[in-house]
Amino acid sequence: MKQAVLSMSVFCAVVCFAGTASARSVYLNGFDISDVRNQSFDKAKVTIDKDGNIRIDAPQYDVKVVPPSKTLSDPGGPNPALRKKYYLATQPSKRGKVQFDFVIKVNGKERRLVKIDGPQLILEISAWLKKGRNDVVITAKKNLEGGRKSYSAEDKASLLVGVGHEDAKIVKIDAVEADVKVDGGSVVDVEKRFVIMAE
Repeated sequence: MKQAVLSMSVFCAVVCFAGTASARSVYLNGFDISDVRNQSFDKAKVTIDKDGNIRIDAPQYDVKVVPPSKTLSDPGGPNPALRKKYYLATQPSKRGKVQFDFVIKVNGKERRLVKIDGPQLILEISAWLKKGRNDVVITAKKNLEGGRKSYSAEDKASLLVGVGHEDAKIVKIDAVEADVKVDGGSVVDVEKRFVIMAE
């Protein structure tokens, strides 16, 4: 399922729209945004067509259809050039309804696609890093394939990157270097940038 990502060209903000009854569809500049919630639009013309669908005309908002991300599955691993070990770890929501996918990019290269509603993932990613400065970008993208499963901010999930060690085959994170949190109440994509000084 393709996903609509909305951005306001003037303010460069991602937007969403308060939902209506399920029998109706909501369109922004001709694009179906029925799954989007909790947002208002400024300077927009709103009409209801003969079928009860709500149509919003707001030329200052751009609608882009983003195809699904390609599958990324870099296995990571150790890095003998580093004396510390670096791990990626997820904390999925208890109900598995957050519906965000994370794409991790390190030094300009996309490394991994993580489905946050899957099982917990703990992965050594030292091999992705070089000694010294590393630029890490973590992007959380809402994935509404199969329909919206939660509107609740209580459905929380997170992905972090940190320095850690293994103790009796259990990974323990000693210091968090990057952390991105999402919840089921949001449909807004999140991109965060971090600098990790790997040792």
